[in-house]
Amino acid sequence: MWSIIFLCLISSADPPAEKVKTKQADDAQATTQGLQELLEKVWNATPESAKKAGTAVLSKYRRMNANMPSLEYGYGVALAKHQQWEAAETNFRAVATKHRQSPRAWLAVANAHLRLGKPALAIEDLRKAWEAAPKDEDVLLTIAGVTNFLIQKPLPKYMPDSSRKLQDDVRAGLSPDQKNLFDLGVNQSNEYISNLEKLREELMEPVKLAESQAAAAEQEAQQKGSKVAILRAEYQSRVQNIQQIAAIANARVVEIDMRALGGNGGLSVAMQAERTRILQASQAEIELQEVRLQELGIRLAQKDREYQEVAFRAQRFAKEASDGKSVIDKQLALPPPYWDPSQEKEQLLHVGFTDIQLAPQQKEKDRAPRKSLSDDDKARVLLSMADALRSSNKPGLAKSYFERILKEFPNTSAATDAKWELEQVGKEIDDLEKEGSKKAAEAADKEIEKSSSKKARKGSASKRSPKGSSKGKVDSDDPAN
Repeated sequence: MWSIIFLCLISSADPPAEKVKTKQADDAQATTQGLQELLEKVWNATPESAKKAGTAVLSKYRRMNANMPSLEYGYGVALAKHQQWEAAETNFRAVATKHRQSPRAWLAVANAHLRLGKPALAIEDLRKAWEAAPKDEDVLLTIAGVTNFLIQKPLPKYMPDSSRKLQDDVRAGLSPDQKNLFDLGVNQSNEYISNLEKLREELMEPVKLAESQAAAAEQEAQQKGSKVAILRAEYQSRVQNIQQIAAIANARVVEIDMRALGGNGGLSVAMQAERTRILQASQAEIELQEVRLQELGIRLAQKDREYQEVAFRAQRFAKEASDGKSVIDKQLALPPPYWDPSQEKEQLLHVGFTDIQLAPQQKEKDRAPRKSLSDDDKARVLLSMADALRSSNKPGLAKSYFERILKEFPNTSAATDAKWELEQVGKEIDDLEKEGSKKAAEAADKEIEKSSSKKARKGSASKRSPKGSSKGKVDSDDPAN
């Protein structure tokens, strides 16, 4: 009986091979879903929230047995998009260590090290990429371009000997066709270097615009600041005038009280009438002046708000220009971006990391040789610059480069990213404008609150005792306090 049940159970169970296939399919599906989620959530996140979003996705799909090197590589690509190169390098290096024969992973690590200003480490990574795939065209072109750049324009504290050694080692094992391809990479690098000054001038156009905007805003701020200073001086003058009215009235009241004390008869009817008249007249004048003072305070606050808004805008433009110069100079001191996060994203979504690294390498004859930099190359430089500026909280400058990509290179892969990025930087610029208005409003509100919270000066017509009681004395508190 039990043997029959056991045989039935065995016959109804899936064969082991089928279980393996089912598990592999499930794991592959989880990997695909994980990559899609990573390259959507992290890619579209703000630079500040990118790491948090990526960690959550990795944790989720690790429990689903997804291919973690694929996800870690995709996470690194998304971080690279946000210019978070240290975190991206950590992920790329972890993948490269697990897949030492993957030239793609080593190229990604090399690019991250270059962006971090670590050329010696980048050359080591490129050597590993070459050792993993000595005939890979992307590897050969990248090594040719990067080493030539570092030899021609070495970075501070970097000796280009390792670049020359890598060039020599690579050239020694190349076929004639491969040498032609390698020379093509060197020539493209030389072309880029020869055009650096022209490129810098073009890249500096938005910076110069920001400088002119800063100068115009600063001039406007000075004009508005002068008007605010005049109003503030008038405000202080009115405050002093109110204090003076109160002081004169109190002095006259004290004089009457002293006369009453000297006569030992107290306040006469005439003295009391005069005392009351002085107090009432001064109090009426003070109340009138305080109404005018409050109106002036509101005007002062409004003008001050206008001044603060313009001053904040001038500071923002000036900082954008100054920081923009630094970003441009830093980017142009490095080799051009041979590795593009956008292209990596597209390939990951369509192929996946594991399939990419195992795919047959492209043959030289299949590639259309380019004697000069293509539109894709030029657009990639602009996109890299725009991403660097945006991650540095310079959305105004970044917007200029995104717009230029769409105008000059509309048919490139970079244009697709630029179109989406334009919407995001537009929101960021609006946020900066709102922040400036908010700060200006807060400063103005303090001024309004300060002006509107003054206590009305109230005089009293009650008798002051001959013994020096202060009843009936005009309040002379400073209205500015």
